[in-house]
Amino acid sequence: MSSKLAGQLSLIGRNTRGLTKGALCQLPLPLKVDSRIIDITHQIITLDKNHLPILEPDELRKQLDEIVEESYGNPRLIEIARTGEPPELKDWKSEQIKPTLTVIGQILDISIDKTQIQLYLSGLLDDNEEEWLPILPEIPAWALDSTVFEAELSEDIETFEELAQRPWALRHFRHTPYPYLTNDELKQKLRVDSMENFL
Repeated sequence: MSSKLAGQLSLIGRNTRGLTKGALCQLPLPLKVDSRIIDITHQIITLDKNHLPILEPDELRKQLDEIVEESYGNPRLIEIARTGEPPELKDWKSEQIKPTLTVIGQILDISIDKTQIQLYLSGLLDDNEEEWLPILPEIPAWALDSTVFEAELSEDIETFEELAQRPWALRHFRHTPYPYLTNDELKQKLRVDSMENFL
């Protein structure tokens, strides 16, 4: 388990807390057992127990990796990353620092395959006030039943196309005081509010 290869193999069965007994029992065994693995592992443990400095590069670990790979038949292994920052997190973080404006919206329809929403949204410069978009990551479940909502939208988003490219730009959803308006009533209400703000 101290070798790079065995560590990679163990990642396949690990959960978020570590290697479980069940996953350890499922770990594939090498084709042959090489006594040098035991000798080198013993030397590594001795160095660790005596708090002796580990040289860089660590020749013992390098030897261990080579022998373990040889005992497994020198497999071609694609490395599995145990942890890492998903790309969406970078996008989310970049949106959090941008100034926002408050918009009012409503989900008018959901596609049959549940991957797209028809979104009505005030505050965009698009000619259309509604558009089909992929389901936005921060939309709460209660908004999917056509409940009118207020949300924060990054100020530099002007079109539905830009929103589709930067879905984290629409965030911080809240209920509005107008949850029972029909589509026409909502559009009329938003037009009146927009005109008052313009004046």
